[in-house]
Amino acid sequence: MPAAIKATATVSGTKEALVLPCAHERDSRRQVRRQYRELVEELDRVAEAFVGECIWFDAAPETETAVERHRYSLSGFPVHPANLRAEKLKRAMTESDLGYAYEPETPDAREAAGLISTHWYKVPE
Repeated sequence: MPAAIKATATVSGTKEALVLPCAHERDSRRQVRRQYRELVEELDRVAEAFVGECIWFDAAPETETAVERHRYSLSGFPVHPANLRAEKLKRAMTESDLGYAYEPETPDAREAAGLISTHWYKVPE
């Protein structure tokens, strides 16, 4: 089956070569675009659920974040523009003499935690 159909057309007195995708190729492209859209939509749903369950924002009204601000204050955590809910943060971290630390159980999780600590906690200059 040909990948494309070649044709010639006259445009402004000049012959131009046209390459038109065959029906099979067009259908395949449509299917890929549809799958891509579905994947992006699913990723968006997962991200929205994660943010709703785990993140609070400093810019949100104090009436909505008073409990989280209080928990952060009691724990000595600094408030950033985006923050992990205190309950989730404490569940993931262990308390030590120096404060709280995240101690991942698997090598992959340790690698991810190293990347996060290297880039997330940088203070802007």
